[in-house]
Amino acid sequence: MKRLISLFTLCLAVTVYAQTEPVDLGLSVQWGTCNIGATCPQEVGNRYAWGETETKDMCSWADYRYCTDGRGKKFSKYVMKKRSGSKDGLATLESSDDAAHATLGSKWRMPTEEEVNELRSLCRWVLEDVDGVTGYRVYSNNTGNSIFIPFTEEKFGDQDDDGGVYWTSDLEAKGDVFRGCSKDAKSYVLSRKYGVVSGSGSRFLMLPIRPVWDENL
Repeated sequence: MKRLISLFTLCLAVTVYAQTEPVDLGLSVQWGTCNIGATCPQEVGNRYAWGETETKDMCSWADYRYCTDGRGKKFSKYVMKKRSGSKDGLATLESSDDAAHATLGSKWRMPTEEEVNELRSLCRWVLEDVDGVTGYRVYSNNTGNSIFIPFTEEKFGDQDDDGGVYWTSDLEAKGDVFRGCSKDAKSYVLSRKYGVVSGSGSRFLMLPIRPVWDENL
């Protein structure tokens, strides 16, 4: 009976992620067609805290995996300075903490900030609606291929701009005088007004992930 349940669970997982395929945009890595946990490009899919590989209901420092003081000032991993916890100098997620790799396996992982900047600067971004979902169609300037990245219902600034926020695999290593080092991770923001821009946010925040396929992994 347990074997039947395990097989059913495996089949369900394959069904959920079967739509995520690598797309050649002529860049250093290939980008997935769907977010993690989505069954089609216009779905937001699952949300994860940075460095965690499971979804959850809670979203705070108190339940963040690597926060040791419950306040976002001390961490047990991905720490750049001693004042923030056990310094390890890790500024990019290891595979074991990468939700894309943990979920999809093989050569899938989360994109780095550099790879997002490559996608932003070397491709053409066009606002598009797919089945009532607004997002950006990202066109390759070399291969003729494209991917669709949906908005995630976030609001920005004066609340009349909508878009989405997605994680990268990079820590915001420098920090600042107010927020401190190691507290934030780097993200990228889709904005109706401003296109795609760099961002960062507290590591405990639950954000979606668009995976990349890395042949060198």
